[in-house]
Amino acid sequence: MPQKPISNPVIPPELMIPTKVKRQNPLTTDLTVGASPAIPVQSRREAAELTRKPQYVHPAAARSGGLPDIPDRLNISDDFKPAAGVYLLAAPTGAGKTILSMSLVDWANAEGVPATYIYCFEPRRPLWTAGKRRVFKDPDKFIADAKTVITTGSAPKLVVFDSVTLPIKAWASVPAWRHQSTFQGGMQPSDRGFIDEMMDVTGDTNTCAVLVINSTLVPYVTALSGGAEGIILIRDVGSFSYSDRTSASKRRRKEISIPVQYVDAALDYFKFGTFNQAKTHVWKRGFSGI
Repeated sequence: MPQKPISNPVIPPELMIPTKVKRQNPLTTDLTVGASPAIPVQSRREAAELTRKPQYVHPAAARSGGLPDIPDRLNISDDFKPAAGVYLLAAPTGAGKTILSMSLVDWANAEGVPATYIYCFEPRRPLWTAGKRRVFKDPDKFIADAKTVITTGSAPKLVVFDSVTLPIKAWASVPAWRHQSTFQGGMQPSDRGFIDEMMDVTGDTNTCAVLVINSTLVPYVTALSGGAEGIILIRDVGSFSYSDRTSASKRRRKEISIPVQYVDAALDYFKFGTFNQAKTHVWKRGFSGI
């Protein structure tokens, strides 16, 4: 008996409603979807590279003594935290280098940072002895003398040498620097060598050494700052700008004002009266109010 053709069954309308599909997570450009990290496939390799330990030395390339040291910093104020190392304090004749240097040392000591002011190789300098040895008499022996008088210890400290204008040029007479060339502007390799030697001294003794230099006599002093930790430029006897290698300044100049009581104390020592803050930018005796 022939079979009847199979016809398409009639589907009731209520069964034609599409089945609800579970909603997927939406597309996003965020780094996370929900609580799970989402790393694009193409950047997984880059992400893995970021998590590996940095490698700065490979024996197949060259031997290395290591990365630069990160020196201790002196917390003199929130805005002024110089690092252990050499800072060049540059200013022309009569700009108030001595007053500012003494004020800086007084300020540092008041803030609990051990600091010493050493007046040397300038008129009226005192007679210095270390033990039974005379120091700061011969300018070509300045670095040895400086290392002698800087006490060693774990805590960083500040020592200001006022001034090294003569020693930095006398260093050219050291046998290693004889017959050296002179660069444009008058700078010589021995000038940079002097800074390098003092950087070694400060590193060995954990000291921030401020070397005061007369920029009238050594006009290229700012060019020497590339071999130092930083440079200090006088604005007036109570303020200065500085830049250094630390994260605080990032080689950009920062303006610092020394609290006036420390400036007045230094002025009073020389019987100059008090600091006249109404006159700034150009050093004159009027600063002292006399």
